Amino acid sequence: MLRHKNLLWLTVLGVLLAVSWLSPLLVSPVRAAANVTIVSYSSYRDYYNYYHVVGEVQNTGDVPVKDVFVSITLYDAGGGVLESSDEEILLDTLLVGRKAPFTYTASEENSPYVSSYDVSVSSFESSSDKPLGLLILSSNFTDAGYVIIVRTVMGDIKNVGSGLALAVKVVATFYNGPGGTGSVVGVSAGVSIPVNLNPQAVGSFTIIQDITGREALFVSYILTAESLEYALVPEFPSSMIPLVFVVITLAASVLAKRKI
Repeated sequence: MLRHKNLLWLTVLGVLLAVSWLSPLLVSPVRAAANVTIVSYSSYRDYYNYYHVVGEVQNTGDVPVKDVFVSITLYDAGGGVLESSDEEILLDTLLVGRKAPFTYTASEENSPYVSSYDVSVSSFESSSDKPLGLLILSSNFTDAGYVIIVRTVMGDIKNVGSGLALAVKVVATFYNGPGGTGSVVGVSAGVSIPVNLNPQAVGSFTIIQDITGREALFVSYILTAESLEYALVPEFPSSMIPLVFVVITLAASVLAKRKI
């Protein structure tokens, strides 16, 4: 009898944990509002003296957004405007809570004179939800070169949706901290080969990032992906790991009691 009670209690606990994790995805927000926030950004000059601004935004609202543009203004040493541009982030649709990078390269004429810059979110629109249908199966990176160091990220991506995935692209965001922490220090993207994936088909991707002597800053990277039809299936949330550990511990306890 005690064994059955323990198993019942363990089952109920597991259900409660699952519901607590999935409830934000299952319950529609009462007051829907769109909002996009800049998370981090940085700048650098490459081997050819072009000036780059890279960064990352996050959907901090409770509805998906699309057509997110970031305004970037470059100034000279005297505070004069050298150039200004509105750049679209590298994902078309940004689901709730998700991040996406942006990148901008100054003109050859103005790059040597950039002294400071401003970054702000300039515009975005609310969007309908984009279903999950892309899954990154694996990835790894290599560094190659001597004078110019090039980091290459390679991997495989699968269409786990029920329909055709058109124009599949994979985006890499590089950070100066472990596990995708710290500031964004590089951004690059590539496409799946083949670029269109049938249901259950697997494509390969190669993303090249020119890090030009800055390799010590590139500690980790995070990949995201998108097609015209699908968004990326997220990884298992790290916040659930302690809860899973609790369930496993309780299960082990029950099994131990069964042997007594």
